Amino acid sequence: MSEIISEHTDLSEPDHLWLKLLVSEWQLLADLSFSDLVLWVRDHDPNVFWAAAQIRPFTGVTSLFDDVVGDLIAYSPEHLVTEAFLRGEIVQTSERKLQAGLPVESHAVPVTTGDHVIAVVEQHTSPLGVRAPSSLEKAYLESGVELARMITVGAFPIPSDATHLAFSPRVGDGFIRLDPAGNVTYASPNAISAYRRLGLRGDLIGEQLATLTAELLPAGPYPVDESVQSVLSGRTARRTELVSGEAHLMVRVLPLTDGRANSVVTPGGNPWVRAQAAAGPGLDIELGIGRVSRLHDLGRLVTKAWRAAANPRRSSKMSRCIRASSSAR
Repeated sequence: MSEIISEHTDLSEPDHLWLKLLVSEWQLLADLSFSDLVLWVRDHDPNVFWAAAQIRPFTGVTSLFDDVVGDLIAYSPEHLVTEAFLRGEIVQTSERKLQAGLPVESHAVPVTTGDHVIAVVEQHTSPLGVRAPSSLEKAYLESGVELARMITVGAFPIPSDATHLAFSPRVGDGFIRLDPAGNVTYASPNAISAYRRLGLRGDLIGEQLATLTAELLPAGPYPVDESVQSVLSGRTARRTELVSGEAHLMVRVLPLTDGRANSVVTPGGNPWVRAQAAAGPGLDIELGIGRVSRLHDLGRLVTKAWRAAANPRRSSKMSRCIRASSSAR
């Protein structure tokens, strides 16, 4: 991406850095919208755009089978990318086009920083990759729309939240939506599983998430740097650790600024294997919390692994636990 931007565009260094930050975070948009994403940047010639980056969703099938980085759009004023760049608004096709014989819907999302558009993210979504409509798909797609709108006004990515990008979550690890009062309106099966590890016995639907979470977290030996209610309020982008017994969750809060009422949470999968792959032996539960006026996604838990790395005896003990867990399968 950097080579294409340096060679073919007039973008400033701050604009270049903004696009790097966007690309480090855009897996979230790809997964929520079930879409392949392509980043297009404008050439020195304003009639030409270059594909500078590309990503595929973990939540659905790809609709772009080829690597398009390095391709260009030339002298095509009616192309979605050109139109979105000039209008500064999200543009979409009125009909599905065929790619590799499959119908594909396309959207073009202008990337804004400051008061100007610097690039366009093109979304390619195959309806064959989106399962039959359900509450989960609806929650994903609505959040994806809100995130795309944030990109158009320069509200996403959030620079102050860019310190732990290596531990960004995947949407499939769990997903919860909240209303403006912080009550759960939807929780995916993986989200419920993560809360079960925290000690949840009932259901999440209708619960005030911040209050419920605080009740599930007993006083422990490790310091808690912020109150759960403050972190889960969604007012600012934050990350913190939630601990209950052997369950450790690293929570990331991403406020959505569209102003609508919704939320998301993501808990996830194997607490041993992913933590080991990410940062050595440890426990990992991923959880995302958000709203469509506040989207919270969850990063990977690595605190346990960090502590193990600092304590050889503990590391050895946890390694034995991992081997025992793996052999039990």
